[in-house]
Amino acid sequence: MDYLKLMQERHSVRKYLDKAIEPEKAAELEAYIAELNEKYDMSLRLVQGEDVFDHLILGYGMIKGCNNYIYVAGKDDENLDERAGYVGELVVLKAQDMGLNTCWVGGFFKKKRVEYTHPEGHRFVLVIAIGYGENAGTPSKTKTFDEVSLSKDVPEWYRNGIEAVLLAPSAINQKKWKFELIGEDKVRVTTAKGPFATTDVGIAKCHFELGAGKTVLFGE
Repeated sequence: MDYLKLMQERHSVRKYLDKAIEPEKAAELEAYIAELNEKYDMSLRLVQGEDVFDHLILGYGMIKGCNNYIYVAGKDDENLDERAGYVGELVVLKAQDMGLNTCWVGGFFKKKRVEYTHPEGHRFVLVIAIGYGENAGTPSKTKTFDEVSLSKDVPEWYRNGIEAVLLAPSAINQKKWKFELIGEDKVRVTTAKGPFATTDVGIAKCHFELGAGKTVLFGE
């Protein structure tokens, strides 16, 4: 996958067509999710034919016409919220590569209609709307390199990572992350408090590594 191209093309979509995900695409996505679940001790799954968004009044965050979602859960430890962002974003980018549209949904859904099914010791985090959008969405307001990175004189791989972070989605577009290069190969990430801010850090770390083109050692 050309991850940078997918990041540039992918935008949050809140209005969807009444069109089912083809069985072969669903099977491919489910196989990819199974691999990620095994690798990261998560329990994501694709749920089809269930509209958990249709009760909302018109306003920010409303999801309309979407009958599918990715259920995001994982082993309940201190890193789950961040890991949910990291793994969930990998699924989001995979969906984009398959011609599907998505939207992270942390609070704007009918929780009583969600099917809470996961292994013992795992915890539900949020859902991701997925399907065929009425359009491809529009770019959200972004930040500059200097607003996101505390380090300025940096190697190319780090700069490429930050450029990818600038394309990362964030809850209510808050984008509160701060990246800093520590030594030659360690990166520190911090964030101010905010809704799903820790999950946002996971999404940003995912973008950073994919943009940098290597696994990065993140420090405290």
